[in-house]
Amino acid sequence: MKSPRVSLLAVISAVLAVFPGLLCQAQPTIQQYATACYAAIGDPSKATDANPFASNAGGTGIDCTTGKQINTGGTLTAQGTCLSPSWAPTHCDVKGNCGAQATGVPFQCFPGSYVNKFTYTNPDTSTVTGAVLCKNETPADNMRFTGTGVFDYVSMILYNNKNGLSCWFAAPKADTGLPPDITSIRDGKNVPDPIKPGADKYWEPPLPVAATNCWRCHDNGAWMNSPWFYISNSFQVLKNKPVAAPYGFAANTGNFGFQNWPVPVFVSPASNTCLRCHAIGARQTANGAVSNNFREWLGYVTGGSTSPVPNQAPVTQDPPGQTAGVAFNQDGASWVVTHWMPEDNPPQVPAAYANQYKALLLNLQSCMQEVGQFADSARRAKRNVLDVLKLANTNQLAFSITGDCHVYKKTFAADPPPAPAQPRTRTAGPQRNAGRPSRPAAHPNLVLQTDSGLTLSAQLVGPDGGSLGTVTNMQPGEPPVNIPSGSSLTLSWDPGPNAGCSVFAYFPPGVIVPTPMSSDGASSAGSGYNWLPGEGPEGIGPLTEPGLYTFNFDCGFQTDAEVTTETFISLNLVPPPNVSPNPPFLITLATSTQSNYAEAVDYISYANPQTSYTFPAVPAGQIPQTNVPVGPSDNVLLTWVAQDNVPGSCTLSEIGGTGGLSPIHSDAGQTNVTLGSAAFRLFQLTCMDLNGGLDELQAKISAVPSIKLNVTTTPSSGVTDTTYVNITGSGFPRGTVNPANVIVNLAASCGGPPLGTTGATSVVPIIGTSDRVQFLIPGLDPGLYYVSISDLVDGDANFSSGNCSMLTVADQ
Repeated sequence: MKSPRVSLLAVISAVLAVFPGLLCQAQPTIQQYATACYAAIGDPSKATDANPFASNAGGTGIDCTTGKQINTGGTLTAQGTCLSPSWAPTHCDVKGNCGAQATGVPFQCFPGSYVNKFTYTNPDTSTVTGAVLCKNETPADNMRFTGTGVFDYVSMILYNNKNGLSCWFAAPKADTGLPPDITSIRDGKNVPDPIKPGADKYWEPPLPVAATNCWRCHDNGAWMNSPWFYISNSFQVLKNKPVAAPYGFAANTGNFGFQNWPVPVFVSPASNTCLRCHAIGARQTANGAVSNNFREWLGYVTGGSTSPVPNQAPVTQDPPGQTAGVAFNQDGASWVVTHWMPEDNPPQVPAAYANQYKALLLNLQSCMQEVGQFADSARRAKRNVLDVLKLANTNQLAFSITGDCHVYKKTFAADPPPAPAQPRTRTAGPQRNAGRPSRPAAHPNLVLQTDSGLTLSAQLVGPDGGSLGTVTNMQPGEPPVNIPSGSSLTLSWDPGPNAGCSVFAYFPPGVIVPTPMSSDGASSAGSGYNWLPGEGPEGIGPLTEPGLYTFNFDCGFQTDAEVTTETFISLNLVPPPNVSPNPPFLITLATSTQSNYAEAVDYISYANPQTSYTFPAVPAGQIPQTNVPVGPSDNVLLTWVAQDNVPGSCTLSEIGGTGGLSPIHSDAGQTNVTLGSAAFRLFQLTCMDLNGGLDELQAKISAVPSIKLNVTTTPSSGVTDTTYVNITGSGFPRGTVNPANVIVNLAASCGGPPLGTTGATSVVPIIGTSDRVQFLIPGLDPGLYYVSISDLVDGDANFSSGNCSMLTVADQ
């Protein structure tokens, strides 16, 4: 935290910031980190099968080149240019196989990259999956080293498939001007065990590796994939286990730097279709960075605004393995390149694709934002996310997750031993009506099997306390069971011989119901809530809102099994004759920046008006409004979703400020805006509810104090992942500045899109309104960069730099 100005501590801190060697602690070594990691995931030298580091001809390391070659389809010319086939996007796979971008030259693909997967088994029978990635990231290195087994970048991930803990290793990018050294430290045919003597001459120590924030892209799981693995090479040997597989970071409680990586937290929205096959990470912030699954990859895989191939010239050749004549998207890029998901041949016309998936994806995105805010709050309070969730659901915290979004309760504990299968039974229940509840469809590549030894049952009790019977294991096509308003139920489940199971709840939009007999400590549940196999039975109700209440019991799709097992129970609440049959109306308008997230909500219940609410809470007649501080060039994402409104009745428009956003007519949507030189901008969402009333929400973005930075950093040059530099400025606001909230952006031009983002390691007051901010240069290619800083997180003094400091990133 920022110290009182001109204090003795501030003077000492300022001196140490400039001369960190005056007082320092020995940096942990790669061998120390590997020792801590192996204690958590298992030591390969003690494997009960083959030690992967003793498997090549020399017996001392892993040979990367015996793995899979990542075929980008490119050909390297004598000038060091990668000639890609016409089907490949010129920007490649943004985080995977793209080289440095020279002025006026698009990113080029890396030919000759390899991934080698390996496994070993521990004495406790748990298995570890590992992968080594070897590539040459510059055309010059590709020209010199292709075919030699020498690479300028090597990294490795180890993942324990039982406890979910992972270890992260990287070799520092080599200096291409010293070929004799490269041959010895970048030998891709002999990647050493990081615990062995001499490994520090190959692998980076853990602190700079942790500072690169690998968690940002690996927030769904240890492994990442893209069309370059699947389309070009059919590389499918590395994939995350869906949903229930545990995931975390080993050695994250010591001084290795990984304690700064946020514990992965996953979402469970009501629109759960994507969760049938994927674990979806929440939007978390740490070390001045935002998880890229939210910020980039969700858009990449669905052709959104963050697609890696914007405005690409039309293609003339289809990707390998695809049907001739595959459709192109509106940017001229091949549809399979910009719309990776879903895999089941989605509509290849933009309007049809948006009609089918837009609302679902926006709901998922909103849930990632909401759960991420919740997780960030829990982490700052140094509390376990699930413990905080229980407190929130018992109204012991002001902040809680409500509506159609919840934390997915992944656990590091194994499922309980299978119980004997229960016979399927059904007692007489109430009259059933026609129709089928709306439920997420199973993934088309998985075989669905009903029941298969699992049991889901609901004992129904009417509003008068009388029994309404028991419903067990409903079958596909079976209509929902009608129940009167005020009914309750006790939900029980037994997975039988099945593994990888969860029970998911799907309720009318925004409905929160009491859970008086709770197995997990929560006093309420909403759509998207989930229970684990060892929990239950669960008391739910009374139910008083009209609509469908569906409970899915899914097993197998969360494991490597190709056959999934599921059953369900669906109930239709019928209100009294004098009560509106309409389900509740819910609209949400969210504002998201790299630092902040805020949402305005309007929930209207026709059957129970006393439960209607707005967030923020406002007196009758006022419009709920959020106000988020932003910098002039910050990218601000506005997202809105309306549920059970009059179709086509929503409009987002700008009603204040000087931005001039054209009205957007859509019940669900998103748009990016910036503040620019305006003092504020004010946006309003207007929708019509099913009773014919107009309902409104507002989102405001406002300027923060602007600070002036020195022309250059101190020192003015440094090496990526090695050099700590200081950026000094004046005009800092009075008050406390938390270094963890300061974002440092590095761009090719002042105000341009960031090429690197990191957090501050310290904020030191100098004199008056002048402060010095220190940071470690993140992973960047050599060149000149323009550095800007900001703190826009609630709870401390906010600011944004009005200019940039120049920094040169050198080869060494």
